[in-house]
Amino acid sequence: MNIYSGISFLRLIFFPISILYGIFILIRNFLYDNDILLKYNSQCKIISIGNINVGGSGKTPLVIKISELLLEKGYKVAIISRGYKRKTKGMQIVYDSKNVILTVDDSGDEPYMIVETLKRKFNNFYFIVSEDRIEAIRYLERNFKPNFILLDDAFQQRRIKKDFDFLVIDINNFQKHKFINKILLPVGNLREPIGNIRRSTAIFENHKFFRNESPRFLKKFNKPIYKIHYTIEGIYNKDYNKIDGKFNSLIAFCGIADPNSFKNALQNYNIKEFITFEDHKYYSENDIKYLKTKYSTSDIFITTEKDFVKIRIFNNFIEKYPVYFIKLDLKIENECDLFDSIISK
Repeated sequence: MNIYSGISFLRLIFFPISILYGIFILIRNFLYDNDILLKYNSQCKIISIGNINVGGSGKTPLVIKISELLLEKGYKVAIISRGYKRKTKGMQIVYDSKNVILTVDDSGDEPYMIVETLKRKFNNFYFIVSEDRIEAIRYLERNFKPNFILLDDAFQQRRIKKDFDFLVIDINNFQKHKFINKILLPVGNLREPIGNIRRSTAIFENHKFFRNESPRFLKKFNKPIYKIHYTIEGIYNKDYNKIDGKFNSLIAFCGIADPNSFKNALQNYNIKEFITFEDHKYYSENDIKYLKTKYSTSDIFITTEKDFVKIRIFNNFIEKYPVYFIKLDLKIENECDLFDSIISK
C-alpha cells in the first residue's frame, strides 16, 4: 500500500464527521436562506471573493485584480481579510490609505503582499485584518466610507449581505482530484456541498498556466463564468525593479498551498533545485542557512512574491545573494463585462 492509498484510508475513517459537518452546513444555510438568521446590510457595496474547496484556488490574485480595476476608476476601496496565521488577534489596520501599519508577521503574508502590490500604484484604499468581518465593516463605514469593500475568503461567510459573491475554482486541481474535490471535509476537500455553487454571483475558472477544458457541470448553475489565467509579468529584485536577462540555474523555493503552480510558472527556466515548505511558511534563520547551502556562483534564488515579503527581513541573505521573485499578472477573459456588471449594480 503506497502513501496515497494510506492517506485515502485515513480520510475514510472520518466519513461520519463529514456527514455531521454536511448536516450542520445544510441547517446553517437553510436558516440564512430563509431569513431566520439575519445578515448585516452594509452601506457600502460588498464584494466577496472565496472558494468552495480548500487549497490555493487563486483568491489573492483576483482580490488584487478587482481592487486595481476599481481603484483605477477612482473608487475608494477597502479590503478585509482574516489574516490567516498572523501573530496578532482582533481587528488590526494593515494600511490606512497613507501608511503600512503592521509587519508581515502581524498582518499575515497574503494581506501584506496585497498591500505592497497596491500601494505602488494607489493610495486610496484601506486594508483591515479581523476575525470579525462585521466589526471591520462598521469601522470602515465610520472612518473611511469606501465605495466598495472586498471580503477575502468569504464565500462561507453568511452573516453579511453581499452584493457580489464571486467563487474561484482551480480548474486544474478540480479536474485532477475529482473524487476528493466533490466530498465534504474532512474526507474530501469541499467546504460545503457542491450544489451551493448556485449561491454565487459569478464563477471564476482559474486555469492558471494551462488551458484545460471547462467542467461541464458548472454550466448547469446558469451563472456568468469568467475564465482567468496567469502570465509572468516579470522577475523582480529586492528593490522591486524588473530584472532582464537569462538565468542559467535556478534554486526555486516556496511555501504556498499549490507549489506545482509555481513550478509551472518556471517551466521555461532551468531549475537546479525545487524546495517546498508548508503553506504560509514563516522562515527562520535555520531555513535561510539551509537555502544558502544549495548555492553556487552560477545560481540565482527565485521565489514567489508571497514568500519574498517574508524573507526580506534577512538582510544577510537578500543583500549578499541573488534573490529574486516572480510577479504574476492575472488575465480575465471578458474583463470589461465583469467591470460593467459591478459598476452597473
